[in-house]
Amino acid sequence: WYLGVEDLQLSGGVVEFSDKTLASPSNLQLDDLSVSLTGFNNQAGTAMPIQLGGKLRQGGSFNADGSLSLLPEFDLSSHISATDLPLNLGQAYVEQFALIEIVAGTMSSEIDIELSEAKSLRVSGSALFPTLDIQNQQDGSDLLNWGSLEIDRFEFDQGSNNLSFSQLTFDTLFGKFGLDENKVTNLSKLIVEQPEKSTGATGQPLGLIIGGIRINDSSMDFSDLSLPLPFGTNIVQLNGSISTIDTSSEEPANINLEGQVDEFGLARITGSLNVFDPINHTDMTLKFRNLMMSNLSPYTVEFAGRAIDEGKLDLELVYAIDKGLLSGTNKVNLSDLKLGEEIDNPDAASLPLGLAVSLLKDSDGVIKIDLPVEGDVNDPE
Repeated sequence: WYLGVEDLQLSGGVVEFSDKTLASPSNLQLDDLSVSLTGFNNQAGTAMPIQLGGKLRQGGSFNADGSLSLLPEFDLSSHISATDLPLNLGQAYVEQFALIEIVAGTMSSEIDIELSEAKSLRVSGSALFPTLDIQNQQDGSDLLNWGSLEIDRFEFDQGSNNLSFSQLTFDTLFGKFGLDENKVTNLSKLIVEQPEKSTGATGQPLGLIIGGIRINDSSMDFSDLSLPLPFGTNIVQLNGSISTIDTSSEEPANINLEGQVDEFGLARITGSLNVFDPINHTDMTLKFRNLMMSNLSPYTVEFAGRAIDEGKLDLELVYAIDKGLLSGTNKVNLSDLKLGEEIDNPDAASLPLGLAVSLLKDSDGVIKIDLPVEGDVNDPE
C-alpha cells in the first residue's frame, strides 16, 4: 500500500507541556506554532523537508529547517535558530540539585542536529548567553552573574559521549564565595542531598574538552563571618585566561589572572593545574601587592586578639605539587605595620605581638618572612 500526503501545514498552533513529576511543576507553552511537512509518505528512503517555528509564551522564539525520514529507520537532520530563550525555563529542574534561583538570563544559538537510530544523536553549533543572574534561593543574595558568555563552537556526540567547547569568553563575570559563622561555605549549603541510587553497571563517563576560558573585566566577592570581626574583600577588574581543559588528558591547564584587590591592591595568579586531579600536578604562583593590613584585622583578632591600624602587605606564594609531594615557599613583606587595640577573644593565643613586631622589623621598618613548606599532602602528619 502507498500512503502519501503531498503537503501538510499547521499554523497558529498552541502546545502546552507540564511536568508534574517535579516538586515544583515545570510548564512550557508554545504559541504561534507553525509546521510544514512536504511529500509525506510511507515509502522507504523518502526524505521529507520539514519546517518548524514558533514562540515561547515565556519569551523567545525558534525556527527549524531540515529533513525527516521515517522508513526504514528514523532519521532527522535539522538546523535550529533560537533567539532570546529564557534560561529560567529550567528552574524547576535545577533546584532539584541546588538551592539557587535563575532570576534572569537568555540564550541565543545556532544549532545543527542529527538524530538517527544508526548515528544516535549529534549536536553542534554556537551559543550566546548575553545575561545571567543567579541568586542564593535561601537569602536572595547575588551568587553568580555575567554580562555575556560567548561560545563560538560546541559539539556533542552521544555515540562517543564526548562534549567539547571552543574558548569560553566571559565578560563582567561576578562570583561570590563566603564562610558563615560555623565556617561553612555558601556554596556547600546550596547543594541538595540526593537519594542513594542502587549500584549497578555505569555507562561511559562524559568526556569534556573546553578549549580555554577567557575572563574580561570581572570581579569576585569574598567574606568570612566566622571571625570575631567579620571580614570581606573584593577583587575587581579581573582579567586573564585559562588554557585548554580536557578530561582525557593529563596535560595541565595554564592559568594567568590579574585583578585589583580593594582600592589599591594587586592580585596576580599564574601557573599550571590539573583541574581534575590537582594533587597529581599543581604549580601555582600567587602574588599580592600593596594590600592594606587593616583589612586583615579580623584574622589577627581571631588568632592573636589584636587589631591592626596600619600597614601594607606583599605576598608571593608558590606551591608545587607533584604526585602528592608538596614543595612551596611563602614570601611575606610587611611595611609600616602598626598594631591597634586589643580585642577580647577567648580563642586567641596569648602572644606578645607588640614585642614580636618590634624585633622583626629591620632598619627600614619592614618585616620580611621567608617560610618554606614541604610534605606529602596525602599524609598530613
